[in-house]
Amino acid sequence: MLVYIHAGMHKTGTTHIQHSLAENRRALSRLGVGVWPGSVNHTSAALALAGAPRPRAAEAAPKLARRVLDDIARSRRRGMRAYLLVGEGIGANLTAEAAARLRAALGEVSDGARAIVYLREPVSYVAAMRQEHVKAGGALADAPDKARPPRYRRRVEGLLSAMPEHLTIRLYDRARLTGGDALADFLGWAGLGDVTPRLTPARAGNRTLSVEAAHVWERVVRRAPEARRWPLRQKVEDVLSALPGRPFRLSAEAAARVLAETAKDRAWLTEALGRDPFHGAPPPPAGSIEWNVGEGFIDFLADMVLEVARARADRADSLARRLALAFGGAAAPSGAEQRGARDVGT
Repeated sequence: MLVYIHAGMHKTGTTHIQHSLAENRRALSRLGVGVWPGSVNHTSAALALAGAPRPRAAEAAPKLARRVLDDIARSRRRGMRAYLLVGEGIGANLTAEAAARLRAALGEVSDGARAIVYLREPVSYVAAMRQEHVKAGGALADAPDKARPPRYRRRVEGLLSAMPEHLTIRLYDRARLTGGDALADFLGWAGLGDVTPRLTPARAGNRTLSVEAAHVWERVVRRAPEARRWPLRQKVEDVLSALPGRPFRLSAEAAARVLAETAKDRAWLTEALGRDPFHGAPPPPAGSIEWNVGEGFIDFLADMVLEVARARADRADSLARRLALAFGGAAAPSGAEQRGARDVGT
């Protein structure tokens, strides 16, 4: 039984994968696939095994590591096909020494480990992180200052040094993913492609928002701070992600700055891998996050979104139709813009 690790990076479908695995844990067990049951995000579990816990978790790390190893060993004794660990922060927090300890620890209770790191093109990554800043309650006006460009070398170097023959580096591009889905692609890489059709889609996960939806989200959180937290956050996100609008993209100036700031890291990746992992994946077109409508109209939409998100199921559909009509009249995107919005995943 091999252990398959999804080691990041952020904004590569990890939330969708984690919740899908957690919500389907029993079904996966029946299909011969083990998943760490202690948390949805497995970053802390992997770092405990590597002897590299975050400072706040250092005291509990040895006990956590023992529990994880016991669960993996138990899965192996039961004849499981594979065991899965998924955490967007795993790769970013492993030095070469820590990654070697992780590999050795897993080797004691399994037939070895394999890891995959998905890399996202830097401009679309920063756009997604800016949107995440707004979802967490931040202001659109300061979003450009709250999303740092990705540090690819930090996310890859430790694993590449410790397990070069068992590490896969893959570009995160929905057009290239198996079935356009992060979960299907990850499971297919792990040799578990037959499992995907038998799983129930996760209820939780990050959704892509249009520029207009992001403006409404900002106002929703201002009026109802609890919308930053689950489960209301998921309901609001589901409502807003279904509404039309322009793709959430960086300005040409911001995109150029991101490319300049990541040039050294991207050059290191090309040299370390012997290929350009971003070949054939140009940055998305530039855009604007401005929306020239009245403040009162955004307030009106925010109130409607909250009403839909909080409504009982028997009222939500009719409210959602009213909201879509009101929202569509303001956004009125072209068909190409709507397709673009669906293509920019977070």
